[in-house]
Amino acid sequence: EGATQLPGDATVGGTVFNATGNLPCLIGNRERQCRFGVVRRGNGNASLYVNLPSGIQRRIEFEGGRAVSSNAQGGVHAEFTGRGSSIVYIGTTERFTVMDAILFGG
Repeated sequence: EGATQLPGDATVGGTVFNATGNLPCLIGNRERQCRFGVVRRGNGNASLYVNLPSGIQRRIEFEGGRAVSSNAQGGVHAEFTGRGSSIVYIGTTERFTVMDAILFGG
């Protein structure tokens, strides 16, 4: 993708990501943990890559900590939980819980 990173933000060895891990996701009607990688650009601007069980990699773009677009068909909607995370809905079949630390670091 050629995403530029936040200067000074460390990367995970051997990757372009500033952080990797698992996040809670609901795909279809099944809750699970989905593997992710994030490229942070500062101020909550980031590209989040989530590996779905089907083998598809979902890309969700954030601006100011808000989900604004994805590589999926269907709309993107985000709700802040007030607990340091937001819930991102893509269409009617995907839901991701994204901690603020994933987007902002820390």
